[in-house]
Amino acid sequence: MTRLPPCISPDAPRRRSVGRGPLLCIAAAATALLAACAGTPGVTEKGEVRVSAVSAADSIALPIGRTVRVDGLAALTLRDVPAESRCPVDVQCVHAGDASIELDVCPSGCATAVRVRLGLVMEPRSTIIDGVRIETMRLVPLPRAGALIRREDYIATVRVTRASR
Repeated sequence: MTRLPPCISPDAPRRRSVGRGPLLCIAAAATALLAACAGTPGVTEKGEVRVSAVSAADSIALPIGRTVRVDGLAALTLRDVPAESRCPVDVQCVHAGDASIELDVCPSGCATAVRVRLGLVMEPRSTIIDGVRIETMRLVPLPRAGALIRREDYIATVRVTRASR
C-alpha cells in the first residue's frame, strides 16, 4: 500500500485557509520571475533582438548578421570581421595580434545606418555616433592553430551607452 504524505492523507486535519507563508512564497517567486524577465531580450517582428539600454551598458552579444535594437539608443548589426590576426590560444606568440569588426549603427530615428570599423586591441576601440557610444569588448570564437573560423560563427560583444557630454 502506498503511503500518502500527511498533508494529503485522508486522516489529515483539514484547513479552511492557507497561511501567509505559502502566499508570501508565491508572491516572492512571482516578483523574482517578473524581475528576471524585465532584462530578457525580446524579438521584434523583423527578427531583431531588442534589449534595454541598461543591459546594453553592461554588454550585448552580436552574432554576425543579426540586428540588436537597444531601446532608445540605436540598432546595431555585426556585418563582418574583416581582419583577424589574433594569436591562436594554443600557440605561444610574440605579439597578441588583433581583430576588427564592422558594424552598421543606426541611432534611434535614423534613416540610414552608418558603417563603422572598430578594433579589439588597436584603436579605435570605440566610437560615438549621434550621442551613442559603442565600445568593443571581445570577439569569439578565439582562433586555434590550423583551424579556420567560419564567418557565421563570430559573435562580438560590445557596450552601448549614451555618450557623456
